[in-house]
Amino acid sequence: MAKENFPTRDRYPFPSVILTDLKMPIVDGFAVLAHLKRRYFQAAVPAIVVSASDDPDDINRAYLCGASAYFVKSPDFSGLEKLLKRIYEYWTIAETPMVNSRGEVIGAHSHGKAGEHRPNS
Repeated sequence: MAKENFPTRDRYPFPSVILTDLKMPIVDGFAVLAHLKRRYFQAAVPAIVVSASDDPDDINRAYLCGASAYFVKSPDFSGLEKLLKRIYEYWTIAETPMVNSRGEVIGAHSHGKAGEHRPNS
């Protein structure tokens, strides 16, 4: 059995959000998204693309590869700073599903409070 890189999730919790660009020196953002899509925890961890590209094909491909959101970078530092602050504020208050120690989403044990109000079928 392979040694786990992060043996205790108490000390090394899963990230609450992942930011990636499309153009990076070693692997591109599409490869990052594809890798995350193959992982169990991808459904629990939002993957957000922040890129200079406003090309509709790049945007569509990013979503098809599993991006949770796509933002076009501002060309100036001040605009980029504002964008990153808004992304941080939004995703730090968003609710995310619970995961087990392997990062897999824990299933629901009931219909939840919203499900209690469904009419009987």
